[in-house]
Amino acid sequence: MKKNISLFSLLLIAGSLQAQISVQGTVYLDENENLTMDNNEKGLKDVLISNGRSMTKTDKFGRYNLDADKGASIFVIQPSGYLVPTNQSMVPQHYSDAAEKRDIKIPIWKGEENYEFEALFFGDTQAR
Repeated sequence: MKKNISLFSLLLIAGSLQAQISVQGTVYLDENENLTMDNNEKGLKDVLISNGRSMTKTDKFGRYNLDADKGASIFVIQPSGYLVPTNQSMVPQHYSDAAEKRDIKIPIWKGEENYEFEALFFGDTQAR
């Protein structure tokens, strides 16, 4: 019995260990909205970045450091007064995969969120 508990404990520990990597980068105001950090574009301070489990804030230059599991999504929490960029399909471009790169620059655009939207609700009309 003692061997089974030890083996189970070892398997539990090994299963919970994932490759941790250190991710760094910059959150910046993308003034020309080209999704590239140009020389004249500045980083934004006090923007929250998360890996889905923990968060950190950017420093006064818009830089951050965050430990994450390899392959985790690194994303920005949209600050008030700013918009996250979207692609042609309107999919937000405010995240990156930590497996792809470890220096992640995240653009943000200046603007206000449009709170007006249309929605279509429908349900399954079956009685069961």
